[in-house]
Amino acid sequence: MNSNIFTSTGIALLTLVLFGCATVSSVSQNPAERQQKRKEAIIQSIQNDLTAGQRYINFGFGDEYISKPPSFKPLDSLYAVKYEESRYGGLTRNREQELNTQIADLLSKIQKDTVLFKYEINHLFGIEEQDSILFTSATFVLNTEHEVEKVNIDFLFKDHKKFVNQFTEYMRKESFLYASSSPTDEERQFYNFFSVPFDNAGSAERKGDVIAHILHVMRAAAVQKSLNSELVIKQLILNDITASVKDYKPVTWSSVYTTVDEDNNLNGYFVDHEWSYVNLDGESYTLKRRFEMDVYFRTTSVLAIDKIESEE
Repeated sequence: MNSNIFTSTGIALLTLVLFGCATVSSVSQNPAERQQKRKEAIIQSIQNDLTAGQRYINFGFGDEYISKPPSFKPLDSLYAVKYEESRYGGLTRNREQELNTQIADLLSKIQKDTVLFKYEINHLFGIEEQDSILFTSATFVLNTEHEVEKVNIDFLFKDHKKFVNQFTEYMRKESFLYASSSPTDEERQFYNFFSVPFDNAGSAERKGDVIAHILHVMRAAAVQKSLNSELVIKQLILNDITASVKDYKPVTWSSVYTTVDEDNNLNGYFVDHEWSYVNLDGESYTLKRRFEMDVYFRTTSVLAIDKIESEE
């Protein structure tokens, strides 16, 4: 993201430069209309790239940020001086006229540079194809002609479209256990806790992997109506097993045990589970496995209890 962006004071300045000067036509669109045009341009650019069988889903837009050319830095400084003196120093009439003259002189010199403004808008969207959706967060950079010049992918991942509800709840930080938009304290703690692996993920693909896992955890918790670790872990395992076998029948579950590091800090969980199922050829099997997870409920290994070896 370009760090050279307008603060709220600067946004007001942009409005003055683009829409408030005498040299600008009075029929110019207002800022809200221009912003809507940019959003429409983003949507159109995505839809232009769709192939047969794909459908665009709009999950929402973030705030718009406006970057400016270096020529506006002196003007920003003058506005900052005027604001500070007005608020804290007692701006005299003569001093105000002096600053206004300096501002007007600079405006007349740099108006032509307004074409160099860039607009950055984050957009959450999905590309649906059959039962899956490519969930995407991207920052679009547009010019003053409402043309998309660059797209920076923040994260993306592909998953089943049944996770749409969890995705919108996660992005809005809403409650996912109850019929309420406001999260409980426990859910806020959950969001804060899982922000750590997301912030440390690095690449857009890795960030997408982290969010995909978070959505699976949220869905498991929603089924159990609880964030109790044991209930969530067992539901996650159950979801994974039943996604790939039929006629699943649980036999036994152990308790969920915790593991700690050398400083006695929690560093993971493990649980033993035995179940029976029927494979695609109609053959029945019974398996007993130990599932090991890290503190974020990510499976780190699956061990065969009878052989104590990792499954391929």
